[in-house]
Amino acid sequence: MGKKILITRANHQAQAFAAATVNSLSGISMNDFVFEPMTEIVHYPFNTARFEEYGGIIMTSMNAAVSLGLNAPARDLLADKPFYCVGEQTKQKIISVGAQDVAICTSTAKELSEAMLKGDKVSLSDGKKFLYMRGRDVTFDIKEALTQGDNTQKYKDRVDEIVCYEARAVERFSPNIAEALSPGDIGLVTFFSKRTAEVFVKLWNEALEKECEYKEAMDGVKALCISQNVAECVYDLFGKSVCIVSKTPDMNGMIQGIKAWSA
Repeated sequence: MGKKILITRANHQAQAFAAATVNSLSGISMNDFVFEPMTEIVHYPFNTARFEEYGGIIMTSMNAAVSLGLNAPARDLLADKPFYCVGEQTKQKIISVGAQDVAICTSTAKELSEAMLKGDKVSLSDGKKFLYMRGRDVTFDIKEALTQGDNTQKYKDRVDEIVCYEARAVERFSPNIAEALSPGDIGLVTFFSKRTAEVFVKLWNEALEKECEYKEAMDGVKALCISQNVAECVYDLFGKSVCIVSKTPDMNGMIQGIKAWSA
């Protein structure tokens, strides 16, 4: 493969995405990736004994599943506890720490909230309480989605939440990015969230003020974004015509975007 792919996700997510891409596409290896996380994940301790209070656990990110593992709950607390999550990677992590019942796994948080409200596999109306394990900042607030509108009075006390991690923005680029961009090795930059896109643009503008060699570094480089909202954050930097939007807002859609770019 010629040009390399720059991944801006937090490190463990970036590694998982790169590995999934290598396993899915021929002609791409781990050497074709440059890792430049725009956030650092900080996990918070919490009392896993609280799980006994709830009829189900909601997770919309892999980071929440990692927090679950780091807090090392007793496996018997998880064995019969249904989980409702977003993403296959999140599901596999939940299972790896002792859960046996992943009741619903969808591609997006919006899809998860819709599936939970349908009541096919779980219903908020049956009296269960749920614990939503979340980050300090979320793009889609599933608690709000489950308890708004006509559901406000019925379900407002049915979903508790706990902030179990925080994604802190990095303050500067690492030496990796300068080394990769200076000779023009990078051909594609991936963005999985609006926040990482905004941080990247901020750091890039700051770097331009200090190092003029960055000025031409983005010439010919494309951006692969998980959604239109994310793409709009980087239009000014890359140019609208070279911003690729994933056909589906998930890891598989991003992998297919890489496939199309590398063809």
